[in-house]
Amino acid sequence: MDVSIVEQPSEADFKRLGDGLSAYTSDKGGAAYSPVKVLFRAGDQGKVWGELIASMNWKQFEVTLILVQETARGKGVGSALMGAAEAFARKHDCFGIELSTTTFQGEGFYERLGYEEVFRRPIDPGALAAPQYKINYYKPLKP
Repeated sequence: MDVSIVEQPSEADFKRLGDGLSAYTSDKGGAAYSPVKVLFRAGDQGKVWGELIASMNWKQFEVTLILVQETARGKGVGSALMGAAEAFARKHDCFGIELSTTTFQGEGFYERLGYEEVFRRPIDPGALAAPQYKINYYKPLKP
């Protein structure tokens, strides 16, 4: 069996796989796979201070990327983006929010927002000067 690699899959590729997964889960009595991608943007006067990209499916919400401009860090932009994402997820009856970060990026920030560490794993020690970890977080939105 040959396996090929497509480094930049198209939207059609995602749709084909999603449709196949939907058919499979529907046959098993489950809900269709129909992710919703969402972009949150914080800024003022035409200036973007931060953005967050997330997706939602099967009543779960996942933060994929968040970036706050360096000049805006520590000024509540990240918290405002996460608050907007949580409000959106609650409005759509999501059970919780999951995300991952690294110890050199967001450790501490998410705990202050009520996220719980689910697990951590080491990042390739040769990739950075000091040992670092990837951390997965989860915050339930419903009991």
